[in-house]
Amino acid sequence: LALSATQWTALIAADRLPTHLAAARLAGAPPLTAALDLLAALGVDISTAYRLSGMVEDAS
Repeated sequence: LALSATQWTALIAADRLPTHLAAARLAGAPPLTAALDLLAALGVDISTAYRLSGMVEDAS
């Protein structure tokens, strides 16, 4: 289920999360903090969330 941050917030606030949700994602290109906030609101422990960072080389 792919919803925007506004849609997820509305479902969580109304306590209307879909039952038996197998997979969910935050639609668009949200920052990592927004995705982690959504996971926390869904009850997922984010204390051990894996974060990957790096630099992209300039090919010019």
